[in-house]
Amino acid sequence: MKETKENKNLNSAWSEISTCMGLILSNISDIILFKDLIYSLTAFVEIFLFWKIFKRINIRFYFLLAGNILIFYAPLEKKFPKFLFRIRMFIKEIIEGIICVLITLLPIKIGNK
Repeated sequence: MKETKENKNLNSAWSEISTCMGLILSNISDIILFKDLIYSLTAFVEIFLFWKIFKRINIRFYFLLAGNILIFYAPLEKKFPKFLFRIRMFIKEIIEGIICVLITLLPIKIGNK
């Protein structure tokens, strides 16, 4: 009886992991194939900015930052709920706003006129 429950739990965990991996790969392919122009451009700009910033910073700083987040996450989460998500969304909205302004400034010619 226990073995069947363990097998079911293992199978359900494996199916969940495979579903998540499928969704991640689908999202990456949508970005690369430019299914949504704004989303793809935002993702590429975010990757480029993070790459430029992080390649200049020492690896010890990453460990220090990760340690501080792990240690102080609970008090920060109590005072400022979802602060990491809000910071990421703030940066993403700025990038999307700049891309949208640039796209609206580009002249788009429709038709043969």
